[in-house]
Amino acid sequence: MFEKIQKASRSKSIVAYIIFGAISLVFVFFGMGYGNLGGIGGGSGAAVVNSAVISVADYQKAYENLSEQAEKRLAHLPDDVRQQRYEDLKRQAIESLVEFELVAQEAQSMGLRVADEEVRDYLLNIPAFQDKDGVFQFDRYQNYLRYMNMSAGQLEDRLRKEMVQQKIRNLFTWSLGSIHSQKDLDFLSQTKTELAFVKFQKKDLGAPSEKQLKAFMEKKKSEMEDYYKKHKVKYFQPEEVHARHILIKVKNGDEKKALAKIKEIEAQLKKGASFKELAAKYSEGPTRKKGGDLGYFQKGKMVPEFEKVAFSLPVGKVSGPVKTSFGYHLIKVEDKKKAHTKPFEEVRTEVAKELFEKEHFETLKKKLKEALKNLEKKESAAQAKAFLNQFIKEKKLKWESTSEFSLDQFYYPKLSLIGDKVLEEVIHKKIFKKDSWVPQLFQQGIFHYLVKVKKWIWPQNLKKEKANEEPLLLGDLSNTLNFRAYYIFSEWRKLLRQKARVRYNSQLLGQLNRQRGRPSRN
Repeated sequence: MFEKIQKASRSKSIVAYIIFGAISLVFVFFGMGYGNLGGIGGGSGAAVVNSAVISVADYQKAYENLSEQAEKRLAHLPDDVRQQRYEDLKRQAIESLVEFELVAQEAQSMGLRVADEEVRDYLLNIPAFQDKDGVFQFDRYQNYLRYMNMSAGQLEDRLRKEMVQQKIRNLFTWSLGSIHSQKDLDFLSQTKTELAFVKFQKKDLGAPSEKQLKAFMEKKKSEMEDYYKKHKVKYFQPEEVHARHILIKVKNGDEKKALAKIKEIEAQLKKGASFKELAAKYSEGPTRKKGGDLGYFQKGKMVPEFEKVAFSLPVGKVSGPVKTSFGYHLIKVEDKKKAHTKPFEEVRTEVAKELFEKEHFETLKKKLKEALKNLEKKESAAQAKAFLNQFIKEKKLKWESTSEFSLDQFYYPKLSLIGDKVLEEVIHKKIFKKDSWVPQLFQQGIFHYLVKVKKWIWPQNLKKEKANEEPLLLGDLSNTLNFRAYYIFSEWRKLLRQKARVRYNSQLLGQLNRQRGRPSRN
């Protein structure tokens, strides 16, 4: 699909299609019991949802985000209570990922799809893949895939899952929209806006100097140890294999020829030939120049047929021919690393750097939030604007703009993940003037956003005397729909969970199953 991006137009329009009748499928699931729960080993991902694996990396990131958000709230609690709350966050992190996967699976079974064009448009609008003029750069996209060790298909599948979540939520909201008049819904579609924003993250502040880090480590030793204990899951290292391979591709559909070639190479190995030298001579894969060296990799990084053999082979052994979609392989395992949690001393500097950056970032966020709050005070607005503009200039951040969009769209260009929160604030505070700051610091994942309303366009038939009434109508309509949709969507997810078969990584998640009050089978 993605090769079409280079030829695609820059159109931002999205065709909004909703399957109204699908909401009735909710009631099919009433009365169904829980699926059987089993355990999975330490290196097989964090959990398996039906047949889909949730990676340890995704679980670690979800837990890290939750624990960072909760840290201030939990700081005043006694140590034992606080530790229990962090254990609860582990359960919350994995359960949120389980529900995310379940919704994606159910959407697929319902026939709800995200079209290639929608994924394409979403990718085209990711700032990291654009140049200074907002034009998509294919080389940046490819570099990101290489850095993440991810194929284009894997990234597109992940984006589809995220986008289908929004479609499902919209399905509930718009299905409930029938309780309002067509006039109200037309009002949403005819109200348009364009937003400007800058985004930043911790690394934009710069890394601490060696001197700063050394002083911090001496002063904050106990805090570092506490942080490590609370975030041990972050330093969990899944099982890894270091392997080499020799690949012979199937050309023109001639499998017999490829298999015969790989068997010839296997015969040479059995006679004592060097695997590395034969890989450099015969392999048709990209690692040929490195003697077939794939380095260390975890489960989920290779195709299943290759992974199964690599993780089951003893160190030093060579496999027989292994067929995958790439062709035929011979695999040699050079080394293995068991799943383990890195000890504190090994990650001491890493912990110090994280805490240092975190403290400085929290101080900055506090100042930014105070400045945004002061924007609403006439006597301090000018000083607040000066501070915000100075911050943007010093950190060399760049303003970006969404395209013009209406409020009934599926997603908001470039701000799809925080668009709802931004518009809630805009509507609640009635921030409709050109170039007005939105007095809130928004967050999505590791990124934080400062936002301005670039323009706001009311429906053409809106009379001036009703200008103060329509924002209230807009807010009431959105609140009613969103509340009802959120409640029903939550109940629907519970029903999906009841019929699902979920197996947890017992080594990583510990007593999760027992905490849930359900039996665990290992």
